Amino acid sequence: MEVKVTKKDIVFGYIAQIFQYGTGVIVLPVILHKLSASEIGMNYVMLSVGALAQMADFGFSGQIGRNVTYVLSGARKIFRGEIEKVDQGKEIDYKLLKTIIDASKYLYRRLSLGVLGLLLTIGSLYMYRVTEGFTNVENSLSIWLFFSISVYFNLYFLYYNSLLMGAGLVKEQKMASIYSRVAYIIICFALIYSEFGLMSVVIANLVSPFIARYYSYRKFYTKEMVENLPLVHTEKKEVLSALSDIWVTAKKSGTNTIGHYIGTQGSTFIAGAYLPLAATAQWGLMTQLFGVVQGLASNMGLSYYPEYCKLRLRSEHEVFIKKSSLSIALMISILLLGGIAIIILCPWLINIIGSETTMPSTSLMSSYLIYLIILTNAQLFAMMMSSRNVIPSPVAVLSTSAAQILITIALLQFTSIGIWALLLGPAVSGSFYTLWKWVQLEIKEMKISISSFYLTGVKGLWGYLFKTIMIRTKGL
Repeated sequence: MEVKVTKKDIVFGYIAQIFQYGTGVIVLPVILHKLSASEIGMNYVMLSVGALAQMADFGFSGQIGRNVTYVLSGARKIFRGEIEKVDQGKEIDYKLLKTIIDASKYLYRRLSLGVLGLLLTIGSLYMYRVTEGFTNVENSLSIWLFFSISVYFNLYFLYYNSLLMGAGLVKEQKMASIYSRVAYIIICFALIYSEFGLMSVVIANLVSPFIARYYSYRKFYTKEMVENLPLVHTEKKEVLSALSDIWVTAKKSGTNTIGHYIGTQGSTFIAGAYLPLAATAQWGLMTQLFGVVQGLASNMGLSYYPEYCKLRLRSEHEVFIKKSSLSIALMISILLLGGIAIIILCPWLINIIGSETTMPSTSLMSSYLIYLIILTNAQLFAMMMSSRNVIPSPVAVLSTSAAQILITIALLQFTSIGIWALLLGPAVSGSFYTLWKWVQLEIKEMKISISSFYLTGVKGLWGYLFKTIMIRTKGL
């Protein structure tokens, strides 16, 4: 089973992201129209709890996916540190693959049970307080219990994302997400209009992961795997040993995830405490719109990740440079074009709509766009680093996040620059290390100058676009 990412994988990545962002937009008007204010409030609280519960993954999904890629590319062990070269053409070690799969099931079963336990105990006490003793929303206790169970299954089935991505089945992983979102939308619409209230959203959230799980299972377990995996047997001690090896790297990724969460969400929490709600709304609207463009811009780099892992394992440096530089060049191009479109069009569109919320100044949006390009560039280089099983320093990430919060608070407390502090805090703190260090380390690892790397990406992007245009023109 060869790990290979195709153009279809990239395209479906964009489609899946549009569905991910679009689902909320499609369902939100119906929710606002049919549900009471108390139900909507409870729904937002549950969404926040669900997002927090997903952090229980703590970096395991990425590490499991990398190891699946390594094994399918010929690796004979789980790497605790940087990967070693593997000759191309080695047969798959199905014993090791089954061990990783069993370890994934073992881990996520316990993680999801632990989260379910917390939701049913501490979470129930919190929701009891929020809903005034489960009285201000009809059937609120039942809704909360069903929601807790839905979080359990959403988290438990998460390991299938790792298996599909690790196998290079990017399109299939995205299709699973699309089918799940479509099922969610259909169930929500049907039950809300059948007057099931907030229970409609919870049931949709409970059923949709089973759709993704069924599709993922059918696509991951190919005929070859079905024939070979039952022939090998794993012992519990082997599964626990595999988890121990995976944990060595996963704990660094998990710590970085927490650091990034603090860094990205911290500004919004701080804004609410120091700035007027109008300014906070401006910042939130701007970051939400730019965040959509950032997600689309990063798609190629994220989709290529399984192939990055394979190329690093086999020491195919020239191909790696070609693909990674292309993804960086495309990211910068999409962010620039999308960002400029936001800066020019959004203030005009918001004025036509007549919204009380406005966009920030052109100078702030332009500065934020430049920062976002530098930040996304650093994030993609950090991802490249992890493809050789080397995780960026958690100490650096946590220190940068802490510095960002302190600098932002100081600027808001002791200066009058207002909303600009929310940009300068992360920009100044990141400039000390994280915004450039991962780039420097990876460029050194690739043994290429930084100018040559970006020039290779630009040439590759022009060639890619020219080839695509020629194919379309020929087809006409």
